[in-house]
Amino acid sequence: MVDFPDFQCLRGAPAAGTNSFTCADDYTQKTGGSNQWYQVGGKGGGNSVANCAECAALCNGLPATECKAYECSTATNKCGLMSFLTPETGPTAGNIFCSRDASLNAPCELGYTLKTGSTDNWYSIAGRGGGETVASCEVCGDLCTSYDACQSYECSLSSRRCALMPFSEPKTGPWSSFFFCSKQ
Repeated sequence: MVDFPDFQCLRGAPAAGTNSFTCADDYTQKTGGSNQWYQVGGKGGGNSVANCAECAALCNGLPATECKAYECSTATNKCGLMSFLTPETGPTAGNIFCSRDASLNAPCELGYTLKTGSTDNWYSIAGRGGGETVASCEVCGDLCTSYDACQSYECSLSSRRCALMPFSEPKTGPWSSFFFCSKQ
């Protein structure tokens, strides 16, 4: 854990009076930073955010294959989103660089395509899915493959909750750390 004064980069900020910081769920802190305030999908680019949790949420709202990291400044509350995982420069005082876990950048099983979006419900097929907790998202993909009626699955690497859908396109925008995979 790294301490920075006034740093608020958790989902649900740290307890009042603490300076503790960790990167958001599904992110790993890297030593270093970027050459500039990058943007992905028109977001970031050094824009002001209330706190670093908001910066992480901007990255989470984009496909993991596009937004691979975020950098946040505690001094200026600026947010940058990166399409790369590794810092370009040495660390900048007051900034933190958080990379998505590498496994998030190619989350779908072979034979599936990552789609931007989510579902409006915990769908299930033959009693499987429906938000059940699985050992890994690979298991969720294998479950979908085992049912002809399953056209897509949705899973989160952090919560390992699985939904199996009889349709191939997302119904809503991205949600939390879940990814949507459609059969090819």
